[in-house]
Formats: sequence, C-alpha cells, structure tokens
Amino acid sequence: MFYFIMVISFTAYQDRILKRANVLNDRIHSKQLYYIYIIYNGSNSVKVGITKNDPDKRLKQLSTGNDSKLELKYFEKIECSHHHVLLIEKNIHSELGKTYERLNGEWFRIKDDSDIEYIESVVVFNRMRYENDYLALYRK
Repeated sequence: MFYFIMVISFTAYQDRILKRANVLNDRIHSKQLYYIYIIYNGSNSVKVGITKNDPDKRLKQLSTGNDSKLELKYFEKIECSHHHVLLIEKNIHSELGKTYERLNGEWFRIKDDSDIEYIESVVVFNRMRYENDYLALYRK
C-alpha cells in the first residue's frame, strides 16, 4: 500500500514538472514584440538595448536620476522569441565591443554622434540576420 501511494505522488510530481516545463518552453519560444533601441547621452556614449516597453518609456526610465540629457536616436520593432532577442542583443554587443570601448553594461563610448550611423547598421544587420536565418545567431 505504501508503494502504491508513492507511485501516485511521484506521477503527480512528474505531471507538475512537465506542466512547468511546457509553460517555460512557451515563454521562451513564443514570438513577442520587442524594440531594439539606441540611446545617446550627449557625452560620447550610447546604450544599445532591448525592451518590451515603448522606447520613449524606456528613455524616461533611464533619464530618472541621470545628470546627462538622454536622447533616443534610433529604435526598431522586432517580433521574435525572448531567447532570440537576447541572442540578437548579445551579437550586437559583441560586434560593438570590437570597435568601441564598453563602459558599463550596455553602454559604449563612441568618438562622436556620427558613430551612431554605424551602430544603427550593426543593429539592422543583426535583425536582418535573424529574419533571414535565425540559426545564424548561433554561428560566430
């Protein structure tokens, strides 16, 4: 009888684990709307990031408690899974890290605001790379 109770409770435990795994799998692989943005702080540094919120809202969040006047220089929408948008962001940061000094987190030091055009091209390239062949995100 004790063995029978353990089998039932183990099966119920497995069911709970499978349900949680399915929920996580759906969250990871379901497509959602994201924004990739570039924010300039006016003193030769930019932040390249992703957000689910409107980029203007993100700008306001970052402006709170920031001495510099922040300016949203560029943004674009992308619809993909959370996993893939993180890969896109990682690839963008990796590419920018080859050319620009990484300051803190997602902030990079640039020479002047004319560098923003190059950064935009890196963002667009990585978004197009995803749209044309998302497996390319895994290749270096």
